[in-house]
Amino acid sequence: MSESRERLISAALADIRQNGLSRKKASSIYGIPPSTLHDRIHGSTTKKRSKIRAQRLSPAHERFLIDWILHEEATGRCPSRRQVVAFAQRILIESGDEKPIGGHWIDRFLSRHPKLKAKKSTLLDSARARGSSRTAYEEFFRLLRQVVDEKKIKPCNITNMDEHGMQELETTSGTVIGSSLANRALVTSSSATTWVSIIEAGTAEGRRLTPVVIFTGASLQGQWFPPAEEFQREYPGWKFDHSITGWSNSQIAVKWLKEVYLPETQPVSHQEWRLLVLDEHSSHVSTEFQYLAFRHNVQLLYLPPHTSHKTQPLDRSVFSPLKNYFRQATKALSAFTATAPINKQRFLACYREASARSVCTRNLISGFRNTGI
Repeated sequence: MSESRERLISAALADIRQNGLSRKKASSIYGIPPSTLHDRIHGSTTKKRSKIRAQRLSPAHERFLIDWILHEEATGRCPSRRQVVAFAQRILIESGDEKPIGGHWIDRFLSRHPKLKAKKSTLLDSARARGSSRTAYEEFFRLLRQVVDEKKIKPCNITNMDEHGMQELETTSGTVIGSSLANRALVTSSSATTWVSIIEAGTAEGRRLTPVVIFTGASLQGQWFPPAEEFQREYPGWKFDHSITGWSNSQIAVKWLKEVYLPETQPVSHQEWRLLVLDEHSSHVSTEFQYLAFRHNVQLLYLPPHTSHKTQPLDRSVFSPLKNYFRQATKALSAFTATAPINKQRFLACYREASARSVCTRNLISGFRNTGI
């Protein structure tokens, strides 16, 4: 139904309700069938409104989805049809609707919103895709400046997160002091080869967020930790998780976002944007991770592949001294055999000591400064 016809119907209904005009008279004046006026008076609606009611996503939800699509394109990550459908499905789940979206939904969605369209993507050339070229490096900082300027992001709201791993009681060869009669010395190494990874994050103003320690295993065991009183004193607020590989996964990354990053970096105003700088590990690009970030005004800025040695603040000034301090702390324990639970308790004690010296305000600020972020 045309907009002009709809305006005539609205005028006729106003005359009937406000001026007491009969439906027959209003029909004659405005050229609207009496049956149409009768249906509208008794609760029928326009075809457009009927379609809106039949849509799975409300107009507000669709505006949110459009904002996300345009937001992603502006940062060089224009989503595919599959990603848009997955994001829309996540919006519905939050509304209590878990029914899968139909196969033709995306086409109807695009037809309703002419500001969007399906289009061919252009692949970056191989050198740029590898992230090792000057072009990719410059593009990253162009996006960084654009995001910070457009969203007025303050330094206190800029955070870098990364995951690093090490063996329990890791030791390494190096320079030692001994007899001048031999050129090399044998040093006992640790037999504890179980892998542990840790998620660390810090802000551009030098504030460390709560670390998350991820043990290798099917579950967390109480015997891996010191007695309750000592545990609460030595590891206040620390988070612990587990995975079969000892590395993070999508579920752990989402938990970190919910339980560590979002509450610990909450700005004074909920309208302020935050910037989270991170790599493109598969756990950081899940629909759930991206949805929660956008839902809370968090701009995700992914580092170009193979450039972390230049662009990752934690890599530049934190992880290297951390590993050195950790090896120093574990070297004295390498000759002692122990059960798995004791090794894990030793690992935690050594990591706490090493990270207290390295994941500090000075090193965090230095990392952001040295990368240019």
